Amino acid sequence: MIRYLAACLFVLFGSTAALASQVSIATWNLGWHMDLQTAEHWINECSKNYVEDPATGKFKPSQEAGFKPGWDIDAFKIDGWDVSRLPV
Repeated sequence: MIRYLAACLFVLFGSTAALASQVSIATWNLGWHMDLQTAEHWINECSKNYVEDPATGKFKPSQEAGFKPGWDIDAFKIDGWDVSRLPV
């Protein structure tokens, strides 16, 4: 019984080094690759409200009931979103 307990304690405390890992966080800033005018345009577009068109599955600017803010929508689903000028 003592061997079993010793083995369990060894596994429990002997493997703590294997459980530890380094966490890295990467962030980016729109200002690094976007001028102020483009950033303001991007913020205005993302701040609009959009409604999904059931026929196309794309979102269009609207104030109808059931709208979603642009911040909560995949930019590729917004009708007319130019990913070459505005990041997603």
